[in-house]
Amino acid sequence: LNTQTAEVIWQRRDINCRHFRGPGSSPVKHGDLLVLTFDGIDQQFLTALDANTGETIWRTDRTTDYGDLDENGKPHRDGDLRKAYSTPAIAKVGDDLQVISVGSRAAFAYDLKTGKEIWTIRHDDYNAAAQPLIFEDTAILNTGSRGANLLSVRLNDTTTGDVTNSHVAWNREKGNSRLAFPVLRDGKIFSLTDNGVLSCIDAQSGEEIWTGRIGGNFVASPVIADGKIYMFDESGRATIAGTGDKFEVLQKNLLDEGGKASPAIGDAAIFVRTSGHLYKIAATDAQ
Repeated sequence: LNTQTAEVIWQRRDINCRHFRGPGSSPVKHGDLLVLTFDGIDQQFLTALDANTGETIWRTDRTTDYGDLDENGKPHRDGDLRKAYSTPAIAKVGDDLQVISVGSRAAFAYDLKTGKEIWTIRHDDYNAAAQPLIFEDTAILNTGSRGANLLSVRLNDTTTGDVTNSHVAWNREKGNSRLAFPVLRDGKIFSLTDNGVLSCIDAQSGEEIWTGRIGGNFVASPVIADGKIYMFDESGRATIAGTGDKFEVLQKNLLDEGGKASPAIGDAAIFVRTSGHLYKIAATDAQ
């Protein structure tokens, strides 16, 4: 859309998969490329379009061995275990740009320009939702599902092919978020579980620095601004926590209703969409 007039510049209606429970991944734009993720129950692929024209630049199918075929050669639960919702991240590795994408049962890196698969890592989960974090020379992946792993993959010229047994720097197996995106600040990862447990993890080593219970039910991802973590649960309760070396809840507030959308930060304000309203929350002038 033209951002000034809302005029349609181009549209595509021919890129489809059977999303079944609904889509959840977001587009990622880098330069003139728009990268889209389609992890449905019938097809699983990534595609890049020319952001100016909508023309397909590349399409790459997942090469995952899902291990879900029954005695008749058909996927269990009609392919539901192949579903994922993850938004990819862009990482610079050497002189090249890679699309880091987590799918069901495996994660991948693709060449941004061509879509060529560079490496893959196998995992045991499905329903991956969180966008990868890029920290120094590693990609930090959340594998989804209720038993999600949080693992760090070393990125370098030798990270090619199946790197499951060769390039994992660390693997945190318990206490990880499932739907809410982990966030990164100053070498620390902050991970929020569905039932309101916030953990601070050293991004270099994977060691837990602290953990604390906030309570509530969370789908929306936390955001960090002004050195603080802002979290909004499904009931409308907002919790503000510190990002220091110990767990510290700074403040709690309650909106009239809750929601599942992640907040946005801009113009020294927080924008929150609940089930019935759009809020702008900002400091008021002292006068």
